[in-house]
Amino acid sequence: MMQKYAIFAKIKIMTKRIFFFVLFCALFVVARGQQMEIKTGYYTMDERYDAPLSGIVKTVMDKYKPQVDERTAKIIGESAMKMEATVPESLLTNFSTDVLLKKGSEYLGEAADLSILNIGGIRAAMPEGEVTLGALFEIYPFDNIVEILYIKGAYLKELFDDFAEKGMQPMGNVVLKVRNNKIEAALIGGAPLDETTIYKVVTLNYLRKGGDDMGILDNAEKIVNTRWQLRDMMEDYISDKYNRGEKIGAALDNRVIIY
Repeated sequence: MMQKYAIFAKIKIMTKRIFFFVLFCALFVVARGQQMEIKTGYYTMDERYDAPLSGIVKTVMDKYKPQVDERTAKIIGESAMKMEATVPESLLTNFSTDVLLKKGSEYLGEAADLSILNIGGIRAAMPEGEVTLGALFEIYPFDNIVEILYIKGAYLKELFDDFAEKGMQPMGNVVLKVRNNKIEAALIGGAPLDETTIYKVVTLNYLRKGGDDMGILDNAEKIVNTRWQLRDMMEDYISDKYNRGEKIGAALDNRVIIY
């Protein structure tokens, strides 16, 4: 199973590297062909940016846009419901973390204990009905890599305490009971969190490296890099269900209870 995922991941990575190399070359040609002024800052995206493209930029866009449109319009699955992402719990966050836990366990060849994502990494709703690859890029736009961390429960307890104080994040196979911004109970797989136990956590390299203030995850005793992007794992799961004639869906299950 690990070999299968590794092969798929390498193919996807090579394809993306080729795409970005071509894009870089095209932008290099544009830069060499005309003077460019680059400014940074915050801008409101409105009708001012609807002006038609011209010159070599239009030539490059016209060449590659049909290929991009064809790929993103590909139907990869079907959803039984519209799913949105909110905290402390929602259909899309539950779906995302549950799929992450399942695919991470399949990669390991044994059951992982829990999964953790960040709400900021889920940027759109899952539509009801047909799900296209383009929709998946809108929902999971970032190229973060899935990692499996072997980490002591004491660090997870500290992380959960931080969630209770600053705001919840999506989790799978976890139940947290919170009162007055404090953790009253933490269950993993239905059992109380044990601070001495080493847990297998499926998460993202972005979070382990400190994204969304989750740098405590970098205390892992072992890190397994799956070389899979979150979006690719989701695509694999959704496509597999679709090929079997099944729809995706999720349910609310009180994995976070705030008194």
